[in-house]
Amino acid sequence: MRFVPAARLARTTLFGRFETFRVISRGSSARVMSGEDAGPSESAVSTCDERFHPRVRWALKKLGFATLTEIQADAIPAAMDGVDVVIAAETGSGKTLSYLVPIWDNLLRVSDRGEGADEENGGRRTGALILCPNATLCEQVTRVADSLVDESTGEPLLRTHALTPETGTPFNPPDVYVTTPARAVEDLLHHREGAWRRGSFASTARTVRHVVFDEADMLFSGGYLKPLRMCFDVLYREEKLASEGFFVDAPTEVEWDGDAERDEASFERDWRKDHDAPRASQGRRTPGPALGVRGADFRRQYIFAAATVMSNGKKTPGAMIKYGFPDARWIEGRRLHRSVASVNQTWIEATMETRAQALAEAVGLTSSEKTEFEKTMVFVNTAAAADEIAREFNALGLPSAAFHADMSSHDRGVRLQDFAAGVVSALVCTDSAARGVDVPGVAHVVQAEFAGNAVDYLHRIGRTARAGAAGRVTNICLPTTADLVRAVRDAEAKGEPVESAFSRKRSFRKKFKKYGESRRGVADPSMAKNRNPRR
Repeated sequence: MRFVPAARLARTTLFGRFETFRVISRGSSARVMSGEDAGPSESAVSTCDERFHPRVRWALKKLGFATLTEIQADAIPAAMDGVDVVIAAETGSGKTLSYLVPIWDNLLRVSDRGEGADEENGGRRTGALILCPNATLCEQVTRVADSLVDESTGEPLLRTHALTPETGTPFNPPDVYVTTPARAVEDLLHHREGAWRRGSFASTARTVRHVVFDEADMLFSGGYLKPLRMCFDVLYREEKLASEGFFVDAPTEVEWDGDAERDEASFERDWRKDHDAPRASQGRRTPGPALGVRGADFRRQYIFAAATVMSNGKKTPGAMIKYGFPDARWIEGRRLHRSVASVNQTWIEATMETRAQALAEAVGLTSSEKTEFEKTMVFVNTAAAADEIAREFNALGLPSAAFHADMSSHDRGVRLQDFAAGVVSALVCTDSAARGVDVPGVAHVVQAEFAGNAVDYLHRIGRTARAGAAGRVTNICLPTTADLVRAVRDAEAKGEPVESAFSRKRSFRKKFKKYGESRRGVADPSMAKNRNPRR
């Protein structure tokens, strides 16, 4: 899709309509409600605030939200300012709505002004792109988005589509795409086709106003980083040409190649600088805003959300975000990189011979009292271990299901639904369930195998004690994990972020820090030795 003449669309500004929004706490960090201060503060911002679009206000009221959490009270106004924002706060603090609310507010107002239509795409244009590391998170974000419904129809305020390995692109574009970087870069932005290098862009690249990186620390590491950077290249190239007030009516052989000799150093500077080289004349350019809605001050908004944004080192995700987006406004929760205040942790030292017994006791299989099982998530490090332990639990009378990346998205979704509905009491899972999976009422998290690093530790224990609720965690620790466990416990005891357990002076980074798909391996037979039925 090439730039179109300015006369086709009416002129407006992207963020000019946002008013100054009252923020309840300014400074280097925001206080987040959890544990002892889980209730609204005296200066809490109401979800009925008239600065919200009326339809958004009603949708939040319908969901039962009376006030914003404190991280939301800082993050939403920042996002409404139109600047790039990093939302870094502990699990369960309300980060998803922290970016959905301002984006929905903006897109609804754009639609009210009659600027959301695109006659070339069935009358609809995509206004936001939300990137997640996997299909499970894409589907969960979509469910949250669809919970914001209209008062008169009961339908979602905006049409949101989760583009996953098991879904295709719809005939008419949705208002919001939620997908992975790998799907976005080819299916939506058409990076490989290369026409964008000559100024001819896919429709999604031309219309997206907001880009969200959910679980940003994962997206800025490992195999996610390359497609993520490709997405940015397409989007910023379009933004740069549009903001300069040009459109192109014919592709040529001259093309942008600023990524041809990109090396690791390019991730340690402002990502936009790769596009600063003088542009050779290509095609016929005519002055005027490319889409009729942009002036020289146009800037697409990028929002980053994560519960862990480690920054201790040049190649850590937090450092790369700071380099790549130096003007981003950081909103941090006061318990960032710490366990939430309302969680009660138990630490059990075990051996390979006693671990199975410790796990049975932790989940209540050895209790002589016939009580209801708690809603429990049991974390292990391999898919094989998850399958084996789930089978053993079921044989011993504890309704259980395994959850890991080696099963289909559909199967994972069914098992999450069964867990949420109480059909199964224990979800035995890998780290595939440690991020973004929000099942209400999880009372207990058990680490049958301790996390491989401080990041995964925080995400695992964050599945309970969410939004100020109480919860408990049982950590079963083997001698092989003693160094990591000691470092984490020392940081917790001192009230320091567990990030300190991974300073560059320690060997833990190389030894434990692993990103990517769930670990594969053979289940440890000792995990399944205890076959005493529950009495």
